[in-house]
This record gives sequence, structure tokens and C-alpha cells, in this order.
Amino acid sequence: MPLSSQIAVRAALLDRDGFHGDPADRMIYASARAAGAPLVTRDARIAAFDPRIAIW
Repeated sequence: MPLSSQIAVRAALLDRDGFHGDPADRMIYASARAAGAPLVTRDARIAAFDPRIAIW
């Protein structure tokens, strides 16, 4: 999935919502949200942040 300006802005704004600081995780999470896709991850921080999107 190509990185769009909308995804980049969403990823940058995750800081204000309390998302942890890893930039790669922010891009992955924002991309999944933009696509309306589930996110398969073992990362407990992502799952705790948004249990609706995280699968594992």
C-alpha cells in the first residue's frame, strides 16, 4: 500500500492520542486504518491502543 499524505498525517497525529512512539508502528497502524483492514500483530501496545483493529 503506498504511503499517502493522509496516512502520514494520521500517523503523526497518533501522538496526541497516546499511541507509543515507534514511527514504523504508527505508519503501519495508520495504513491499516485507512484501508479499513485488520492489523495482525503481537504488539501488546497496539492491541491495547485499539483492540478493534488488532488481531492475534
